[in-house]
Amino acid sequence: MLAEASRDRRTVRVVGGMTKSYIGDAGDTDTEVRTSGLAGIVDHVPADLTVTVVGGTRMADLADALARAGQFLPLDPPHADHATIGGIIAANSNGFWRARYGGVRDLLIGTRIALPDGTVARSRATASSRPSLAVPTRSPRPARSRVRHPAPKGSPSNARLAMIGD
Repeated sequence: MLAEASRDRRTVRVVGGMTKSYIGDAGDTDTEVRTSGLAGIVDHVPADLTVTVVGGTRMADLADALARAGQFLPLDPPHADHATIGGIIAANSNGFWRARYGGVRDLLIGTRIALPDGTVARSRATASSRPSLAVPTRSPRPARSRVRHPAPKGSPSNARLAMIGD
């Protein structure tokens, strides 16, 4: 579908949980693709501390699944109950745990994304690199079709940061 839209010069907007729809200017869109049907855990190997999920997977669903294995993904984006993993990566939405665990880019082991022309691109981490292809700054965002994260042991703390001021 992306290749056909690109060939016909139609615009496509990929949306997940719609928690970051205020970022950027989508402008007029010919086609909207919702990733909510593209969700789920593809592979979870607790002993390897890794999990592979589809981009439309809600952060809350992933957090629940990892908690059952005594693990968690150290991201605490706003609206985690509705935010999708693909959207979290596309918006580089980290939360306060970034200071301790690093940002989204630091947590990715590999990604598979659909580029605007329909080409599927893969990005894998090596000893000295991270899949930066998947975390754009403000460029057009590709659709995340599959994402692989480390899943450290433990559970998130119930503590939250409170900022108080005038």
